[in-house]
Amino acid sequence: MQQVLDFSRTNTFILLLAATPVLYLTYTIIYNLYISPLSKFPGPKLWACSEVFYQRAIVKGVANREFHKFFEKYGPVVRITPKELIFGSAAAHRDIYSTTHVQRQLGGRKEVLSKDERLYNSFGMPEDHMVSTLDHRVHARQRRMIGTAFSDRSVRELEPMLLENIDKLINGLRKQAIEQGKDVDIKQWMNYTTFDITGYVVFGESFRCLDNAALHPWVAFMTDSIKAQVFMGLFLRVPGMKYLMPYLTPKKVAAALSEHQALTYNRLEQRLEQGQATEKADLIGLLLKNGITQKAGGFSSGSDHISKGELHANSTM
Repeated sequence: MQQVLDFSRTNTFILLLAATPVLYLTYTIIYNLYISPLSKFPGPKLWACSEVFYQRAIVKGVANREFHKFFEKYGPVVRITPKELIFGSAAAHRDIYSTTHVQRQLGGRKEVLSKDERLYNSFGMPEDHMVSTLDHRVHARQRRMIGTAFSDRSVRELEPMLLENIDKLINGLRKQAIEQGKDVDIKQWMNYTTFDITGYVVFGESFRCLDNAALHPWVAFMTDSIKAQVFMGLFLRVPGMKYLMPYLTPKKVAAALSEHQALTYNRLEQRLEQGQATEKADLIGLLLKNGITQKAGGFSSGSDHISKGELHANSTM
């Protein structure tokens, strides 16, 4: 009799153990679809049940097309995961990200919308950059400092460099398409132009992709690094994964990110050592021309400052 009771208890325990995931999944689906504060917002039901569908779209590189379809079908506000909405209006950007606007909406109270830490990651950088920081004050301070290099007057100083690269782009397309009669990969040529301009603006030196009609090895390496960060960002959306990421990240990916950061740091160091002596209209040169003083490797303007580590983080971004 005792054996029968023990066997029955064992079976009951096994059944409960097997049923737990099913019950949890059922509860999660019901909660996400009918109880969650976001349940009243329109959107695809499967996407509202699980992040898997959003992550699959990101991995396949079709998320933007899916979002466009959703806006056409559901309207300007769409639920895309159990905890996220996307907005299809320009006003939404101001409402969410403009601290001044948010304070005005709250009657002047010093409150801003908090950031979801799953979506902001410095990927091993010792200091935050404008995109990764969770602190609105840090973001505002960095933006004020770097923004001085992109005033109307500063941007006009960049015009000769921009025109030179546009001329190189047109000449390169003409040579490949008309003179050589080859097919043109316009995406690659846009990448050449983007990285040549970015290289000059950040480091005072072009990558010469347009001159060589090929990506600089470092640029090709950077694009791989960006892809790796996208995948790592998806993993970080899973609860608890933040603490496991150092152990789960493939050594090749970790080495790629580390090398990219080291190359960026070395380029930035070289440019900082040159200071204003070169009279280049790049980020560092424009910061100095706008009356900002170089101090301890960083820059200061009154009470505002940006450290060398923060410059490095923003340059890597």
